[in-house]
Amino acid sequence: MSPNYILFDTPDRDLLFPFTHTRPSAAVRVGLLTLQQKWEHLLGTALSHFTMPYLQPKFPLVSRPDALNVLLNGHILPTAELVEAVKGMSEGEELYKNGSLVAKAVSGLDFLKPVSGGRRDFEGELKRVDHPWQIAQLNDYALREDFKLLTAGRTSAPIPASNQVIAPEQIFRKKALRWSAVC
Repeated sequence: MSPNYILFDTPDRDLLFPFTHTRPSAAVRVGLLTLQQKWEHLLGTALSHFTMPYLQPKFPLVSRPDALNVLLNGHILPTAELVEAVKGMSEGEELYKNGSLVAKAVSGLDFLKPVSGGRRDFEGELKRVDHPWQIAQLNDYALREDFKLLTAGRTSAPIPASNQVIAPEQIFRKKALRWSAVC
């Protein structure tokens, strides 16, 4: 059975106010996608949230007692390297970066119980959103990564000759989109 992935909020979510007053930290948009959408795209599955009780009805928790529940820190921008490390986790393992919990794999519904499988350190680079200014600070990086993620394996429709374009490799045009030059 495939793992069940859950994005969790940390106490640091309060540092992201006002954005996290009405949503979990993983529902904050950084770049083209929210942190949740980035994780879902890279993992290829839907995720749920373990957040504040007043937000839980709007962002429901989907936990499966019969599956491996992998909790993911909702402040972290995922990378392909991190996703591979998360997919390789087994029951009772925790993944840390610089003393901060990145992911935890548990069976059952007791997410807070101590784990028995050990603690691993993630060696790759991670970017986190802990403060509102980091949304702007990481925006250039996130826009470029999201563009690569969303256009990978796809071909852009040609841009009409009537349009003058700078850096056409940074433009993706869907085939159904109608373009015309405006004078």
